[in-house]
Amino acid sequence: VELHDTPQSLAQRVHAREHQIYPMAVRWFAEGRLTLDDRGASLDGQLLAASGHLIRY
Repeated sequence: VELHDTPQSLAQRVHAREHQIYPMAVRWFAEGRLTLDDRGASLDGQLLAASGHLIRY
């Protein structure tokens, strides 16, 4: 969250990133790279932290 953010500007920025991340996550899942089990989510065999996975742009 940026200092100058309004609820609308934050929502717009998050929405734009979701449109980039969602297809990537679906592709990883289809390729078997992203898996879910009783321990949580794993990417490439590594259990992900509850906070998720950092994707740099």
